[in-house]
Amino acid sequence: MKNKGLHLAVVIAALYAMFAGFASSILLEETTLPDSRQILVSGQTVSTGGAGLPVLAQKLANDSSSVIVKQIRDLHDTKIRNLYIATGNENLPQSHWITEGYPRFSQGIQTNTYPVEDLQGKDPRGRYFIFGSDGAEDKVVEEFERVGFSVEEEIPVSSSLGLGILLQGTLSSPTLVTMLLIVVLSGTSAIAQIKRYSVERLHGASKNDVLIHELKDLFKRAFPQVAVLGCVGTFWLHSYNGLNQFVPLAQRVSIIFAIALGLAIAIHATVATLLWDTSILHGLKGRLGFRVAVPVAYLIRVPGILIAVSLVASAFGALQTTQEAAVAKAELNAAGDASAIVFEGRTSPEEMDRLAFESGAWLKNEAKAGRAVLSAPYQLGEKRGDGSIPVLLINNAYLARNEVLAESGERVQQIPESDIRVLMPENSQALRSARLDFIGEFSIDSIAEEKISFESIEQGQKHFRYDPNVAAIGGSLAVADSILIIVGSDSGLIRDDDYMALASDGRVLMTDPVIAAQRTPPELMGNWIAAYVPIAQIAANNYADQKSDLNVKIGSSLVALIVLLSTAVGLARIHVRGNSQTILVRYLHGWSFYSIHRWLIRAELLLLLLVTLWAFGRSTILAIGASSEFTSGVAYESVIVANHWQPWAIAFIAMSNLSILLGLVHVQSKHMFRTHSEETA
Repeated sequence: MKNKGLHLAVVIAALYAMFAGFASSILLEETTLPDSRQILVSGQTVSTGGAGLPVLAQKLANDSSSVIVKQIRDLHDTKIRNLYIATGNENLPQSHWITEGYPRFSQGIQTNTYPVEDLQGKDPRGRYFIFGSDGAEDKVVEEFERVGFSVEEEIPVSSSLGLGILLQGTLSSPTLVTMLLIVVLSGTSAIAQIKRYSVERLHGASKNDVLIHELKDLFKRAFPQVAVLGCVGTFWLHSYNGLNQFVPLAQRVSIIFAIALGLAIAIHATVATLLWDTSILHGLKGRLGFRVAVPVAYLIRVPGILIAVSLVASAFGALQTTQEAAVAKAELNAAGDASAIVFEGRTSPEEMDRLAFESGAWLKNEAKAGRAVLSAPYQLGEKRGDGSIPVLLINNAYLARNEVLAESGERVQQIPESDIRVLMPENSQALRSARLDFIGEFSIDSIAEEKISFESIEQGQKHFRYDPNVAAIGGSLAVADSILIIVGSDSGLIRDDDYMALASDGRVLMTDPVIAAQRTPPELMGNWIAAYVPIAQIAANNYADQKSDLNVKIGSSLVALIVLLSTAVGLARIHVRGNSQTILVRYLHGWSFYSIHRWLIRAELLLLLLVTLWAFGRSTILAIGASSEFTSGVAYESVIVANHWQPWAIAFIAMSNLSILLGLVHVQSKHMFRTHSEETA
């Protein structure tokens, strides 16, 4: 007799092994580089030891005989990442990525490789991957710490295994619920064979002989299908990525399948052993061993519904946070490639004074050419101490990138670089008052005063602030009805060293970091200017992380709901077959549906109550923990969002779960009555 339940469990084990191996390979590639040691470099003070990042990275690679890879996500496309490679050991395969390209596994993410020289002007902070001996990482960490950075070392991931992600990582929840599904199928497959076991016992067969025969039949029927699945999967992988990283993937799939197969056989054998001593008479009548079947069903069903509630609530929460991250990223799209200037943190005061005037003059020239944007908030009238008015200092490059409308509705035009113009959403009287305030604030002489003009602009306009400090904390970058002061680079309003000071505070930004790094004078690049950092990079990274997290949680939720559905199918079958005679008698006497199945309905309502109490308690504990001083604000917000969606998740799962279960009970009962099943005899 075919053992369909165990057969199906083995096929599902093979399918999940292929899915988990593929998904873990993609997740590993998106979050790390296999066989590498990963470090995260951070710090408020940025320094490359006066040499520049390309020289520093190449020196680190040479000294440690390793290959060092710095990863930078693309600013505008979350599906693109850029790897900058410093080679200090030509014998390592990673050293050939520059010429041969990265052997990417996932086709959903594009990986570009560049030589270390292209790191010029890039922020030294960020994520690095180190390939080489165990001592290579220590040397790299020591050098970064020597120049003033903080370094966080992360656990290395082996490409041949990477199974930790299935046990305690992103895929841990779908792995658990899939294993529960395999347990359900394997256990119920043994329960469904109770009648055959009784017949075998009447014919004098031993328990071991029956189990061995079942295993032989399983191997004969299921393994050809598993082999076909493997061939189909290999063919599909060849068309997907040309079998890149096939060996570690095959190892991972084989290990997962072996574990799942062992679990299925062990559960089936255990349940069959427990049922073997069931009364032969009950077995021949098809009565299930309720003392085994019902506890087993609920031991699986309870964690299944808990996991489903958690994952569905997390998926809804992740959807909301992803939408918020998308909004933040969209707002920063106005910034384009605008990049804050990061200065070297280790410069002597004497050298700093000299370079301040030199770099300030260079920045003014770049601003005149439209390659540097001025966006500096200022409090007009603050020096007099009788109240101040917030204004925004801008330049012609700002006007070229951002539309400002005059009172006539036409776009405000750029001004000569020697002039100054004040734009106010006010009437002429207010403009005259502002003129006096402005002249008194900056001590403008009579000659320079002739170059000052005033203009009214439309009210209700929002003006974009290129503020990396606000962008880093996710604040709004738009200000409404602000006074704008267009400052020409040659107007004399801002001295050269003050212009550099504004740049160091993120108020002067370069329009393109690559062009800026190429045009920076050699005496400034690396010695004084360390890097150009796009202000939209943080929002882009956050959106990419949230989107990846959302995809995983949606997949995990679907797997959990499928497992929960399977437990409903199994429980309905156990309930109807185990209580067949009682159900028939009550049905013939006209009992209501609730009266016939009241113990099952009460058990499910009790389960719902326990899940609700568990969810409430868990939400309270997480909220208290997340609001403590040891937890970041981002974590706190994530918990609050998930807790907000948890009641809806419980309601959705409870209604669908109970409806499916009772619907299956009704259908199976009707089928049993209609076919005059022998179980009712």
